[in-house]
Amino acid sequence: MKLRRAFVSIAILFAGLISSHLFAQDDTAQFDKLLAQTKSENADECIDAFLKLVDYPDHADKLLIPLVEAMITETQVGEAAQFAADQMGPTLAKYCDSVLDSEDQKQVAAASEVIHRLGNVAIGSTPKLIALTKSQDPKRRLSGIYGLVNLKNSDPSVIEAIEPFLDDPDFRLQVLACRAIVTIGAPAARLSGKLKTLVEKGNLSSRSHALIALGAIGPNEDFDVAELLTKHLDAYLHADRDRALIGLTLLGPAAAIAKEKVEALMNNEGKFVQCQAALALWKITGDAERSVKALVAMSKTNNLDYEALLAIHQMKADAASAVADVAEMLKNEDGSIRSLSAEILENLGLVAQPWQATLEKMSLEDPDPLVRIYCARAVKKLLVTK
Repeated sequence: MKLRRAFVSIAILFAGLISSHLFAQDDTAQFDKLLAQTKSENADECIDAFLKLVDYPDHADKLLIPLVEAMITETQVGEAAQFAADQMGPTLAKYCDSVLDSEDQKQVAAASEVIHRLGNVAIGSTPKLIALTKSQDPKRRLSGIYGLVNLKNSDPSVIEAIEPFLDDPDFRLQVLACRAIVTIGAPAARLSGKLKTLVEKGNLSSRSHALIALGAIGPNEDFDVAELLTKHLDAYLHADRDRALIGLTLLGPAAAIAKEKVEALMNNEGKFVQCQAALALWKITGDAERSVKALVAMSKTNNLDYEALLAIHQMKADAASAVADVAEMLKNEDGSIRSLSAEILENLGLVAQPWQATLEKMSLEDPDPLVRIYCARAVKKLLVTK
């Protein structure tokens, strides 16, 4: 009897192993099918594939290049790839960190791209990225500084690694250094002098990004940052004006001297300028309602709807009074606007609960797979906030 039981147990174990093996084979086959589908010429098929690949974070080694190739297109397919990367966050970040040691520069550049997009989820890669910034290979240096751009890390070693790029003759590297400083903010204050020099002597790209970085760092004892930025609102070139406006937004109440000029720019012909001016006015004065009303009005204009919604999104809870207008945008024929509207409602939380049923229906029936995803996320968040 004992021997029979032993044979039965072995048979059950063996059957389990076969079943697991077959399941693994099916799982791999499904992954390979989805991976091939990401190359489809049909955008909807690509989007569907990337959204389903979220369930395969352990295949990061095969996903890295396809994800990056899609993300850099800045299309709806790219948005789906970005969504997939965000969902796989920590697992994907860990794999990218291991790739930074590779001799294959294409792989290193792809890992840097993903780290750049994941932001602080990948902050554990900071030491390897710093090491890359010190490489003699210009491509590896570029991967290092690019990966650091969105990591909010105020460690002195990071600021030390960024500093030489402000003096680099390649303006593209100067711009990346400025963008990294924007993420760090006030802890990078000792670099303000070099940023001011860039504003005075750099080319259009580097000097205009230096304006944003100075706003992110904040007031300086040696020169008036608000005055410098405000002066550039009258610049002949739009890039100088637009980025000075972003810098003033980051500077906030300390930019009070710019208030009148910022108000005037809310009536500018440029759609980016109008929306950014509304954000700047909010940050400078603390008057959220005025900016929200202006942005809601802008959102009802066809050529401003998406930009206005992006600005409302940045205002987060301070834009609560716009909830009904944002919900109305769920009916827009543009899937990108419906997705963004759902995301805003998700972040607004409690005040958006009257539209939970609408979001739930859209999560099941909207023809755009990305819209369905964002609506489902919003419903999940609203259920938690009850």
